[in-house]
Amino acid sequence: YGFRGETFMGRPMGSDFVQFYAAGKLLNQHQPALIYDIPAFTKLQHEVVPEMSPTQMLVFGYPPVVSELFRPFALLPYRWAYCGWLVFSLIVYAAALWLLFRNLLRESYRRTAFLLALSAPMYTLETWIGGQLSVIGFLAVVLFLCCFEKRWPLVAGLALGLATYKPSLVAIPATVMLLGGCWRMLAGLSASSALMILGSIATAGVNGFWLWILRLRVFSAYATSNEPILRRTKYVDLNSFFTVLLGASSLERAIATIATSAAFLILAWNWRRSRHQE
Repeated sequence: YGFRGETFMGRPMGSDFVQFYAAGKLLNQHQPALIYDIPAFTKLQHEVVPEMSPTQMLVFGYPPVVSELFRPFALLPYRWAYCGWLVFSLIVYAAALWLLFRNLLRESYRRTAFLLALSAPMYTLETWIGGQLSVIGFLAVVLFLCCFEKRWPLVAGLALGLATYKPSLVAIPATVMLLGGCWRMLAGLSASSALMILGSIATAGVNGFWLWILRLRVFSAYATSNEPILRRTKYVDLNSFFTVLLGASSLERAIATIATSAAFLILAWNWRRSRHQE
């Protein structure tokens, strides 16, 4: 359908991938500052995928260094670049699944686990066909778990740092490392986060990196707003969970925040006590 210029399930070919392709194209054209220029970025998206709705736009909320991953794809025509991304993301996801399952499940169960993971609607329709970046975060978490089991704390932290392209993914693990005194692991996470910052500055300059910080503030406002801007059922985080469960009023959100904070502090306190008793 996409090669015929038609939409699939009402969505243009590539869905979220168009923003990554546009970002890579701007880097290839030596115009990194335009990644966070919403009018210019939206115009390029519509030029790349003319079948997009005139009112549709994808706002790039990732650090500038993420765009580097898509520079090779942006050298291809859009449709072939999207097909290439489908192959690449499937390989990344399958490799992460193999690392996760190889010591966790017996071989007779492993094939079934692979089939279930690959055919899950949220992966197939949202992440894979939707051209999303989630496979990178998944790989980072799997590498972290593998290194953690091998008792390589520094390398585990470095691996988890691959997910710092979306700071909310590492916020809770970083807090747990801090409370648990996992200093080598935290040092690894800090090192890879610093590399991400330096890579972003090298890609788009200090101004480009600052524009990304401002974009994060905008997304933060969306996430905590009482207005139905985001489809909460598609987000996996505490704020969305309690918003769907209790509603979006300020009082209900305050109750949920206090309850979650109290539970987290109790868990952290007991964890610290158990570590000292070992």
